[in-house]
Amino acid sequence: MNLDGQGKDAWRNEYRSLRSACQGSERIRRQKQLSKNLASFLDRIDSLNHVAVFAYWPLKNEADPSLLGSIRPVYYPKIDGFELSFYKPKSLRNMKPGSHGIYEPDALSSELFCEGDGAKTVVVLTPALAVDWQGTRLGMGKGFYDRYFERNPKAIRVGVVFQLQVVSVALPKDGWDKSLDWIVSDEMILRVPKRSA
Repeated sequence: MNLDGQGKDAWRNEYRSLRSACQGSERIRRQKQLSKNLASFLDRIDSLNHVAVFAYWPLKNEADPSLLGSIRPVYYPKIDGFELSFYKPKSLRNMKPGSHGIYEPDALSSELFCEGDGAKTVVVLTPALAVDWQGTRLGMGKGFYDRYFERNPKAIRVGVVFQLQVVSVALPKDGWDKSLDWIVSDEMILRVPKRSA
């Protein structure tokens, strides 16, 4: 598979297919180890004061951080036009299909995270189709997380993927793409070099 010089759509198609092919016992094994690595990562981060963890409800075949919501308070995104807001549901049963078929917290029965709360360190567990070793993230192409990171540059950005989604060459990157600080997979917890954007 040589995608050097190809645009983002070619990369998306390839890694969407690769991720979809990971099924059955292999997927279960990878997901269990990813969950352990996420818990270990968050234990490290808990040494910071007042940590707020933002996760996501996985789409089909995405690496799944949603299990964290059963063991610690977690905020989940709600799409509001072209922006993300994060809510802490009182119960995971309050998650309902929203925009793009993504499960979201019900705003009426959930607590909105106040963006101006400087007392919190925000850790954003971020979905991706692929990531590279420099922290470049290839998402679905709508830019929701890039816009959130533009508005919230101090948030700690964590790519959550299976190891098969970690690319050894540089992914294509546009000026608006925001780099990750960490990558957590089923095989590693990696602090990437200082982010460029």
